[in-house]
Amino acid sequence: MSDMFLKKMNAVISLLTILGMLIHSGYSIFAYLTMYYNPVIKTLTAYPFLICVCLHALLGMFMVFFRTDGMKAGYYPKQNLSTIIQRVSALIILLMLLMHIRMFDLMKNAASKEMRFFWWFLVFCEIIFFGAVIAHISVSFSKALVTLGLLSSVETKKKIDRTMYVLGTVVFAVSVFAVVRGQMGMFLHP
Repeated sequence: MSDMFLKKMNAVISLLTILGMLIHSGYSIFAYLTMYYNPVIKTLTAYPFLICVCLHALLGMFMVFFRTDGMKAGYYPKQNLSTIIQRVSALIILLMLLMHIRMFDLMKNAASKEMRFFWWFLVFCEIIFFGAVIAHISVSFSKALVTLGLLSSVETKKKIDRTMYVLGTVVFAVSVFAVVRGQMGMFLHP
């Protein structure tokens, strides 16, 4: 398979992953704000998203380590800031994904043992995880469109990037508010 084919395939997977994140986050925000939890809906929003994340991560790592995508970003750090953010945020996501998946049980356990410092550390980790996901998506969206040949104008790319940064900030803020507020309500009792 050619490098361009792999890049296009990963761009499609990344766009599906973004859609999955929006659906999963949307349900999670709704669940925490209303304190209504449906395990079937959670599964239907989480597992397809997780599959896309894993495929995107595996293909991305393959291209970085074994193909021409390499580690070129370090040569021109100012010009490649978005690539550096993309790779650092991907690493943070990979390191924290299992913790995020197990977060409810970890928080429940910490709260039941009155380990408040650890509980707040978990909240901090969750916020860092959300930030890494939003940062990764914000810098990656327009790159996927460029890779797929759907975007060629530098000015349009800049506008899309700015829009994604604003939308990402809003999604991040609403997610952190809803999830942390809901977790505090469930686990922290005076």
